[in-house]
Amino acid sequence: MLGVAKYPLGRYLMALAIAELPYALATTYIGAGFNERRSGLIMVTGVAVALLCLAAVHALRRAMRTSSVLW
Repeated sequence: MLGVAKYPLGRYLMALAIAELPYALATTYIGAGFNERRSGLIMVTGVAVALLCLAAVHALRRAMRTSSVLW
């Protein structure tokens, strides 16, 4: 779909890397926590992911309020 829209491949790959990196890191740490039976690592990773999600939603809402584009 992005090829039809002539979206640059480099930009697409950078956006994909930025979007996937937090997920990959979190699943790696959670998996290591399960294997090592360390519930603290799992809980800290889960809380960190939740806080990052809340911060992202807050930043998005702020950007949408200050934007001149109507959604």
